[in-house]
Amino acid sequence: MATALEVAHYFLNKVDREAGDAITSLRLQKLIYYAQAWSMVFRHQPLFEEQVQAWKDGPAVYSVWKRYKQYERDAIPQETVTMERGFQPDELQLLDIVWEIYGELSASQLWKLTHSELPWIEARQGLAPSESSQNPISLQDMKNYYEDFGSFSKGNPFIEKEVTEVNKEKTVIRICLKNGSQEEIELKDLGTYIAENSQNIQYEQSELPVEGIDLLF
Repeated sequence: MATALEVAHYFLNKVDREAGDAITSLRLQKLIYYAQAWSMVFRHQPLFEEQVQAWKDGPAVYSVWKRYKQYERDAIPQETVTMERGFQPDELQLLDIVWEIYGELSASQLWKLTHSELPWIEARQGLAPSESSQNPISLQDMKNYYEDFGSFSKGNPFIEKEVTEVNKEKTVIRICLKNGSQEEIELKDLGTYIAENSQNIQYEQSELPVEGIDLLF
């Protein structure tokens, strides 16, 4: 099993400093949190042993904070690190997809995102917004919350882009059936639903096709 610091080193080495990108401790902590959360979804086990705690500035791991606290809100420089062990293929696959989805977000965007999501909110129940806390964020809460936004595509983990939106209300399409009734289907399930129920759907011409499907919903 990796350590949180090893996960931190992975993300630090992904930053394209030559292109002007930078990473602060706050941004780094949020990426580490999402790596742990999605490991629970896709691997059904934590990526590292350390607790992710519900600090007032969002999810944080103490060992990572201690290592990089000297930089406060300044950019963390690149560092050369020799890892005690290499990441396993499934761990690397997980880290790559977390970086792909969340790596483009700023520290401010990640702060807002984690503050809007239930795992951090639940861990801070009863605390004032400015109150310090070492309450752990439940691994099961992470799994339960994020698994609604993840799936496997041809055996590979897939994270829906909407997971990066503070308002994650799911897009629902209303489908008219031939018997006069209607059903509400989440957009992500639309293709499967149509394939399985095409004989029951009322097809009409639409000026606004949904993902290439010319139906009036």
